Amino acid sequence: MSARVSVRVRKWALRNVVAAILGLAVFNGVVNFNRSYHWLWFTFTKTNLADIKADRQLSLDDRMEHRLGVDYDFVQTVKGMTPENAVVFYPSHDDFLATPSHGKKMPFRGTIVDKIAAIRFLYPRRVVTTEELGLTPYAEKITHIAIVNGLHRDMVDYPCDTMPIIDVLPVNAEDYVPY
Repeated sequence: MSARVSVRVRKWALRNVVAAILGLAVFNGVVNFNRSYHWLWFTFTKTNLADIKADRQLSLDDRMEHRLGVDYDFVQTVKGMTPENAVVFYPSHDDFLATPSHGKKMPFRGTIVDKIAAIRFLYPRRVVTTEELGLTPYAEKITHIAIVNGLHRDMVDYPCDTMPIIDVLPVNAEDYVPY
């Protein structure tokens, strides 16, 4: 009886070794012949692990700022300057990449330039984008305008003291506090 168990165990072990070798060969082929997977495995994963080890002692805000840079600072500015029940007009991807006519373009990385990413950081605030203007009920209830690279300043109808490159302006003139 022990000879039968021994044969079964050997067959099981042999099948698992063959499956592991085939799996490793497929993985190696996919990684080496697909540029995206090669980048993911050899660049992205290694840099992420290095960042995780280096950032262990930092707070969550410091880690996010380190990873996301100016993008995270901008979202934190919007969050800090708006109440939780605000409906915020959020700039589009093109607005983040634009060069303002009256200043220097901010070095955005493009990590928080879409609505889904913005909602993750700004919740419970509502986010409205350019594409939604006139299409959603919240587009009519915008309370604050997020200004990036000086764009969309024209959405408020009161004069501002400065021409902001990055700012959050309330729609109502009564809520505007000059610098």
